[in-house]
Amino acid sequence: HGSISIYAPVWVAYYAPPNNKTLWYGLMQSAAAIGNVIGYATCGYMVTAGIFYQWGFRFQATYLVLSILILSLIPRGRIDVRTGSGSTFDMPVLETDEDLGDCR
Repeated sequence: HGSISIYAPVWVAYYAPPNNKTLWYGLMQSAAAIGNVIGYATCGYMVTAGIFYQWGFRFQATYLVLSILILSLIPRGRIDVRTGSGSTFDMPVLETDEDLGDCR
């Protein structure tokens, strides 16, 4: 979860529509909390039902593979992945403390 917790806010800051950024931040942060609750509840239910807890990991792995397969069907033109030097999107580079402004 660590890398997603670090990268997701950066992604929202650069790619979310300016008038919806707070909505995207809220959805991103609440998705992690809801995922934890659902994960613990599912595993707790499985253990109570007599199912070995490691089946929860297998269920999650299956779900992730299915998600990747479904997402791979989305046409490339519908996904915004502007990268590289030929990109139309340039990320700002902070070179001095003054570039931080009020963010200190």
